[in-house]
Amino acid sequence: MQTKNLLSLDRMVFIATLGGLLTGYFGHPFSIKLAMGVSQVFLNLLQLISLPIVFLSIVSTLANMQSIHEMKAIGRKIIKYTLLTTFVAATVAMFLFRWIKPVIGASTAIGDVSGALTGTQHSYLQFVLDIIPSNFMATLANNQKVMSVVFLAVGLGFAIISLPEEEKASLQNFFKALFAAVLKITTFIMYVMPLGIWAFMTIFMKDINTTIAEVETVGWFVVCVLAANLLQGLVVLPLFLKWKGF
Repeated sequence: MQTKNLLSLDRMVFIATLGGLLTGYFGHPFSIKLAMGVSQVFLNLLQLISLPIVFLSIVSTLANMQSIHEMKAIGRKIIKYTLLTTFVAATVAMFLFRWIKPVIGASTAIGDVSGALTGTQHSYLQFVLDIIPSNFMATLANNQKVMSVVFLAVGLGFAIISLPEEEKASLQNFFKALFAAVLKITTFIMYVMPLGIWAFMTIFMKDINTTIAEVETVGWFVVCVLAANLLQGLVVLPLFLKWKGF
């Protein structure tokens, strides 16, 4: 039954993609307005669950560890492999970017982006300082401060492990149940995902029709991103697994 539902969802996503391309191509004003409204609702739903999933997954995982020593051992492995895979992924992306050169012919747009970035650059020290939050609830409400949420989750996980057994068990069950509830909400959102895809594809196709001169540049960017992801997922990560004996 689960496989049948999954295949059904795949078919719905495929139909929604084709429907969105057709809707955006014909560009009926009512359809475009409806798609913009649906896309905004879907984005709001994704933002609603994104940070709670990150926060609760980290807290529930760390809180259910046996000791701080176990947490430190796993933390060292996570940091090591995160830095290693990130470095390899960045190297692959840079190689493909230099080889495909998706920005050729888009010098004006690149110049505008470069100027915008120049005006908003921060130092590494400021980046580290921004991770440490000053308000617990405001950090959870701000979808742009993911690292601050991770900082809070890790700190709370450490604190829970350090508590006496009775209090630790209560908090472990609480965060485990809360995480399961958020995952259930995520499952409900997945059922309406085809509507969101239809809306995004409609807006995407409408934008292409109005900016046809930039389609080639966007297409090469898409090729570059897809190639980097496929190379990382089908070549690099399997090599890492083989290296570790899996």
